[in-house]
This record gives sequence, structure tokens and C-alpha cells, in this order.
Amino acid sequence: MTAAQTPDMLPEPAITIGIPVWNRETLVRKSVESALRQPGDDIEILVVDNASTDRTWDVLCSYHDPRLRLVRNDRNVGLFGNFNRCIRLARGRYVVTLCSDDVLRDGFLEPARRLLDADPQLTVVSPRGLAIDEKRGGTFVLGGTLPAGRYAPGDAIAAILWAHALYYKNPLNYPSGILLRRDAALEQGVMDESMRYGADMKLYLGMLDRGALAILDRTSCEVLIHTGQENEAIFQDLRHVREYADHYVRYASVIEQHGLAGHVRSHLGGYLLGTYARLRRMGRSEVAAECMQLFRDRGHTLAPSVNGLMDSLRRRGRLKRDGRLTSPVPVTPLTDTSASSPPAVTAAPATPVPA
Repeated sequence: MTAAQTPDMLPEPAITIGIPVWNRETLVRKSVESALRQPGDDIEILVVDNASTDRTWDVLCSYHDPRLRLVRNDRNVGLFGNFNRCIRLARGRYVVTLCSDDVLRDGFLEPARRLLDADPQLTVVSPRGLAIDEKRGGTFVLGGTLPAGRYAPGDAIAAILWAHALYYKNPLNYPSGILLRRDAALEQGVMDESMRYGADMKLYLGMLDRGALAILDRTSCEVLIHTGQENEAIFQDLRHVREYADHYVRYASVIEQHGLAGHVRSHLGGYLLGTYARLRRMGRSEVAAECMQLFRDRGHTLAPSVNGLMDSLRRRGRLKRDGRLTSPVPVTPLTDTSASSPPAVTAAPATPVPA
């Protein structure tokens, strides 16, 4: 491993912007420059090159800033392995893992930091993100299915899995726009490197088992959707679906404690049915058959799952029309009004669906 700068050369920062990169010579400049634009002397920009074989390292070495620290792995440690390198090597008490093809928006880090400074129980701050779809054109919101505010430990997990099952979308932002309490991430064991898609979600849920979540109504990052990403292969096998479903097994007791088991189960079954139909339309009959077998293995039955699927379609359409966000658990307005100024939000019960 080589390093362009050593920690001794820099004062201890409050925030580390960690950028894991591999073979991104044409995209990494925007990511690095968006990090360098962030104001403050107590920010560290840590870029970890995962043994790139193109000119990525040369591009990185062309930048000169006292806050910039470059590290090059002597071998490729995998996608989530390099995310973990960023978290472990970070010197800031808070860390954001900015993907090397994404851009950090201005004005997010300082209010997120103030929230973490003021609330020792807070472990994850997730604003909204903006996805830019290079292939299809257009943009869409990331992390936009739960109201802004503070979610207590345990409540946060229930709200996330409820929204995930209902809308078939991650209610948290991409890693590029989420600020974490580094000590809590390390205590959780950082990201599970055996996973292919859901290691970030597994880490965040683990941190929220004992820590609180803040969701902000501001855009923290721009995420570029393009060819060559890991999720391009998402429907080549059923691994992403299994990893998604495993979150619900892991936190079944939390879901049950919040009275959401029947609702979540029917919508998870609906998700599996919808995925099965999509795979059939794509001509991926073998993977579709595997999806239906998973549906049976997890004990789902047809009628409640169809009801869950139809309810999800209705609720997704309603959200698109009126933008009204609800939560199955209480949400506390954030005290830092510069971070977000949401109205008081009370628990909104899930639409009853037969279990």
C-alpha cells in the first residue's frame, strides 16, 4: 500500500469524506472536486484506490490540497471491502462514503454534523438524494419515502423495513449522501463483505438497533446511474432478492413488536410476486422459478401477497401524485431548523392487509 499523505501531516478532522474508487479515471474528478468544494479545515478527503488498472491513480495524484489523503491498495479488496477501508482509515468522528461516480452537494455536511454533535444517540443521518439516469434520461429522488425527522432506536428499523416493503424502494439515501458516526459503524463491524448488494443497508440497520436515525429534507448527493455499475447485474441471479428478504428475517422481532408483521409479510410476498413477473417478462425463466421457490420456502401464500402487491401499487401511485409521506412509528421534528423544518409527524397506521 502506498499513501500520498500521512495522517501526521493533517490535524484531526471532524468529518471524513471517504471515496472508494476503482477504474474511474473518467468519472472520479467530479467526485473528488465536489468533496474539495466543501468548506472547513476540519474535513478530511480520503480517497482509497482499489488497485485500479487504468489511470485513476495518476488522476488522483494531480490534486494538491492539505485536506486530501490518498491511499492505494496493493490488491483489489472488493467493492464493500474498499468501503470498509474508507471507514477504518477515516480519522474523522463522522464519515460519509462518497462513491467515485457520484457528487456531494454543498450545504449538507454542516447541518448533519450539528445534529450528530447535539445528539449522542444519533448514529445515521440520511437526507434525500438525486439520481441521474444516464441510460433512460431524467432524474428521481432517492431516500424519499419516509418523513423527515428523528426516529428513535428500534422505531427506525421498523419504519425503514415498513417503507421498504411498501414502496419497493430503499427509504434511506445511497451511501454517497449518508453521514455516519464512525465509532458506531466500527462497533457494528462495518459492511458485510460476503454480500453483493445489501451490505450498506445491513450496516445501517445494525447501527439503528441501538442508535437513532435522522432524515433530512435536503439533497445531499447526486448519484449517477450508468452502465458498468455493480447493480447492472441485479437480475442475473436472485442474490439481491435474498439479501433484501433476509433483512426481514433478521429483524422479525422488531417488526412484530411494532405490530407490523402482517402488513410487512403480505407486502414482502407481493414484492416476490412482482419480481417473479418481472423476471418472466425479461425472459429469465430460471431465475423466475427460483424466485417462486423462495416465495414458497418463506411460507408466503397467494391471496395476502396479491393484496400486498396491489396495495403497494396503489400507495406508490398515491405518493407520486400527492407526495404525502407517512410513518408507522412516531417521528420527532428535528431541533436544528437549518437541517430540516418538518411539521410534527405522528404515526400513520399501515393500511390493513390480511396476513
